[in-house]
Amino acid sequence: MRAEDSELSDAVALADLARRMRRYFLTVQTAYAFLFNATIICAYWLAVISLAFLFDLVEPLLFWVAALIILIPVVLLAAYVSGVASPSATSQVWRTRGKYFGLFFAVPFVITYSMRLPPYMYSIAWYPALAVSLLLVHVFIERESYRRGEVLAMPFLISSVLTLLTSPLIIVIINKSPLAAWTLALSLMLTSYTSAAFIALYKARRALVG
Repeated sequence: MRAEDSELSDAVALADLARRMRRYFLTVQTAYAFLFNATIICAYWLAVISLAFLFDLVEPLLFWVAALIILIPVVLLAAYVSGVASPSATSQVWRTRGKYFGLFFAVPFVITYSMRLPPYMYSIAWYPALAVSLLLVHVFIERESYRRGEVLAMPFLISSVLTLLTSPLIIVIINKSPLAAWTLALSLMLTSYTSAAFIALYKARRALVG
């Protein structure tokens, strides 16, 4: 009887370890995806600004609108590549709702750049639009995955809140220097993504090792 109890206890412990390992890997997967996407987006915008200065395209609004339109498939491709490079295990919520990920990212940008804004605002309008996109992903996908215990952190919520809180700062600075506001927005985006990824990695480690 004691042997059976011991085997049952071992089976329960093994099942618990498997559950914690799954949550750990899913959370780490999301964290690395954030770091990967932040790197891709920063690299893209640095290439865009380099082309703008090289070919004297800083002023034409059409250039920045085109750059933004091209960014949408770049982001979707980065998300796809990061998913391919990640372990095959994904959360049930992401499997069922992840197909709307591109929609949640595209709609805020389309609405923002369809509005009549002062021309200089278009260079940083992507920043608050990004915050809304991240928040939509959290509300409709990430929150439910976290509620079910599939993941241990909510990086989409963290990065969206940080971006929303710093958006007024970008708007104030752009009135003084559009270029300074643009570069600061890029820096803050990278900071918010990295912070969200770090918190996710920290929580994943704490849940695994205690």
